Amino acid sequence: MRIKEILIGSFFLLFIVAQVAGQEKLPVNNANVRYEIWHYSMQLIDTNKAIPSKYVIAVSIGSNLKGKLKAFSAEQWLNWLEDNRTDWAANLLLYDLYERDAIVYKVVIKKRKDWLLAKKAEELEYWKAFLEKQ
Repeated sequence: MRIKEILIGSFFLLFIVAQVAGQEKLPVNNANVRYEIWHYSMQLIDTNKAIPSKYVIAVSIGSNLKGKLKAFSAEQWLNWLEDNRTDWAANLLLYDLYERDAIVYKVVIKKRKDWLLAKKAEELEYWKAFLEKQ
């Protein structure tokens, strides 16, 4: 009976290790993410068309990494957004990658704690819907 329990436990442990090993790591986490907020002024394209001004988030990672990040699945991004070690960093990276207007980060949200209280649930729903369309 004891051998059976050990075998079942071993298989379970191997399964968990395989699952974790198969997951990609985010190149930044909540503890080391560095970012800036940039303002893009309105651009007049012609007399009938203009691109409105907006604030964008620029995360400090290499440009070669940014190109690779869009290749991750929606499921992987949602895992990072739900993980308390990477949720803030993943959200900032998504803002950067898709140039979502980030005025709320210029005016209201200055750190992860503010985001958790004010916006995380809303943004998790937004990114879930957005990423599933990609």
